[in-house]
Amino acid sequence: MRVSLCLLLVLTLIPADTYPQAIGIRSGAGSIEGSYAGSGSDLLVGLQFDYSHTLTSPYALEGGILATGSLPFATVLSEVILAPIDPNPSITIANFNSYYLGARADYELLPSWTAYLHGGLGYAKLTEYSPELQPSGDRHYQKAHSYSGLHPYIGIGTEIRPFTSLGFTVDLRYDDLPHRYQGTTLFFGLSFYF
Repeated sequence: MRVSLCLLLVLTLIPADTYPQAIGIRSGAGSIEGSYAGSGSDLLVGLQFDYSHTLTSPYALEGGILATGSLPFATVLSEVILAPIDPNPSITIANFNSYYLGARADYELLPSWTAYLHGGLGYAKLTEYSPELQPSGDRHYQKAHSYSGLHPYIGIGTEIRPFTSLGFTVDLRYDDLPHRYQGTTLFFGLSFYF
């Protein structure tokens, strides 16, 4: 762990004229919604790792992994509200993982501040979970269905680079997922340029 932190510190402080490659790590929260009756919808948390390579300024190629997990807050709230009406509501939750490849275009707002648009195609695996009533009366969510396939994504973001090899990002991303699901996530993170 110490070696990793030292290496990270050295990489962020080494001056250089240009960094055509970057590794990013972002974390955020958002929502996932299905557009058919009985589909899962809930809040989610996400973690994203990506790599980008600048072809010519301001255009870059990007690829990465996005993993999300459902926060059952909305589901639990719905169950509490529905309990007097239906003691066994059948509420589905969902999450997804995506591997993606796309393009990015940067627009320089100030010397160390850029805005960007990005988009491309991903391959996602989406999983739905349905409640199962246990003998004790508790509900446990069991895997009900799994879907996978290609999907488009698009996003907009901004990055502030106080150092030539380190950037802080805010990114809003929309994924049009398999089986008529949509995911929208707001990410905050770091980009390391080398």
